[in-house]
Amino acid sequence: MTVSCRLLGYPANQISILTTYNGQKALLQDVIERRCANNPAFGRPHKVRRRPRLSSHRQLCDQPALPHIPLLVSLLLALR
Repeated sequence: MTVSCRLLGYPANQISILTTYNGQKALLQDVIERRCANNPAFGRPHKVRRRPRLSSHRQLCDQPALPHIPLLVSLLLALR
């Protein structure tokens, strides 16, 4: 994901990765260190964070009439 964003022209300091589990966070950090950190074309993302309540917020807003609400909630949680 970080590589895709960088190839699309986003600066590394504007890329954040959210996950719901500590294991995923550790794995992402390890992959970033091994594959992206030393590559000047990609670099490290600004943040890799764990958001334990992210999935529960999506479930609360999972309504067919308002499909954009879960994405909006996720975006607002990422900006906190």
